[in-house]
Amino acid sequence: MPSHSTGVRVTVSIAHVEMDGYGFCRIIFDSSRHDTMDVVSAEELVEAVHALCLGQPHPILVDSRDVAGLVTPKAREYMKSAPKMIRSRKAEAFIVDSLANKLLISFYIRVNKPSTPAKVFTNEPDAVEWLKQFL
Repeated sequence: MPSHSTGVRVTVSIAHVEMDGYGFCRIIFDSSRHDTMDVVSAEELVEAVHALCLGQPHPILVDSRDVAGLVTPKAREYMKSAPKMIRSRKAEAFIVDSLANKLLISFYIRVNKPSTPAKVFTNEPDAVEWLKQFL
């Protein structure tokens, strides 16, 4: 399924962030960057999301397919609780293509308990359909 990009894209050290034609904010992790997301890169990502969402809540589609990096506990906590992220996020759908990523993200959701609905998917069409209810 195409991303339906509106052409507005911000590139940060670990991902591309864009608004798509559905009205979702898409975070597309760069599969060539198999790094650890630390709190500095999490802050950079949150700033990009907040800027593209214009401080308004949007459904967020996180594409972490073909990515093998790790997220530090401090980065996970920051992504969950940063005020700019809270203001920008209505719900989050995570797309994964490996059992390892599915387990990591499911752990994040279960333990960090984001303040908005969050769910893991193994394909984009199901993630898109689920997020549409938050438009």
